[in-house]
Amino acid sequence: MIHRHRRRNIPSERSRSWLTTLLLSVAFAVSLLSQLPQTRGVQGVKLAVYAVWVLALAFGATSAFDVSFSPALVIFVFVSGAVFLYSGLADGLGTGQYSTVSLLAPLGISVLVLAVGYLTAHSLGEFHLRVLAACYVAVTAFVLLVIFRQTFQGVALVEIQGYMYGSKNSIGSIALSSMILLWTLSRTRHDLWLKATYMLGVILFITAIRNRASMVALPVIGLVALLTSRASKRAIVMGVALAILIGAIAFEQSMVREYLFGAFTSGKDVTNIDALSAGRLAQYEPAWKLFVQNPLIGVGRYYVEAFPLSALVQLGSMGGLPVIVLGYLPLMYAAMGKKREAGTDRALLLLALSYAINSLFEEQAPFGPGVKCFILWFIFGNWLYWQSMRPPTEGSISKGIA
Repeated sequence: MIHRHRRRNIPSERSRSWLTTLLLSVAFAVSLLSQLPQTRGVQGVKLAVYAVWVLALAFGATSAFDVSFSPALVIFVFVSGAVFLYSGLADGLGTGQYSTVSLLAPLGISVLVLAVGYLTAHSLGEFHLRVLAACYVAVTAFVLLVIFRQTFQGVALVEIQGYMYGSKNSIGSIALSSMILLWTLSRTRHDLWLKATYMLGVILFITAIRNRASMVALPVIGLVALLTSRASKRAIVMGVALAILIGAIAFEQSMVREYLFGAFTSGKDVTNIDALSAGRLAQYEPAWKLFVQNPLIGVGRYYVEAFPLSALVQLGSMGGLPVIVLGYLPLMYAAMGKKREAGTDRALLLLALSYAINSLFEEQAPFGPGVKCFILWFIFGNWLYWQSMRPPTEGSISKGIA
């Protein structure tokens, strides 16, 4: 368990903690509500989202004069700035449009949210984090209900079909993130059935919208969650065995099998791997050839639905490799940590793993698109701050560069 530093029990500090929690709750809510079909892509909504996060950054900075900065945070911000500078310089060196590369805007948003997570961490205790997690879950549940109603009850059918085609990876990832937060940061036991019901609802939603990226991530996240839980090895083995048994029994039912098979294949020809991958495989070969032809600086703005390949083909080795390292940095840190007793440790590990899997199916994950991945970078910033506060004897990564 990470033992947070105890602050003096004075009204001003308590008030600041709750004001920080309130402001961040608003940022969480506005960011999630921006994913609704009615609000997604609306310029005014985007500006409102960015304004709230900038306000949260300014508010966190006003009390961070005595906060020491983790070298990892400084390196992250410095490398991100170098990538932006490189993209500007590459406009004059190459023939492509480097300053408009699709990864740059989500990277900038992620740096902003990371800084907010770090600068506000000293004002947030474990209880405040649970409040924020509850806010994330509650607003996500509302968004999922709205999307489910519009998708499966014929409301604005033409519009919602276009939305689901372009945004189901985003909403699927957000739904999975809410499940992870409920699993890792909620400590109460009396509402176990409510949690189980919500998680089952999320799983059914992900399969109903046929979000294959999240369907692939679900069993991996579930297995890692079990292996990193506080339960005994015997309980973990029994849990895995029970899950396999229940899954096998359920899969034997033709209705269940046909539902899962249909959800994963989306009615596509299973012998056509490119069709099964929604045309992604057809994108990879020409993208890789372009990278091989321009290995150093890439070709500038180019679309391919796989984050590592997208970074390399657009920015080349000089800009793409740093971006890839930054994208997977939360997973690297979480995997290197030896102790995962605190909720934020496990939350970071599972969130980073889920978005790393998603990045193989999307161009901008784990940075975007938009503010889709904000919870990962907020938790990472909070985690970095408290890692820097950990005593070296706890065997944490804080003995290294954090």
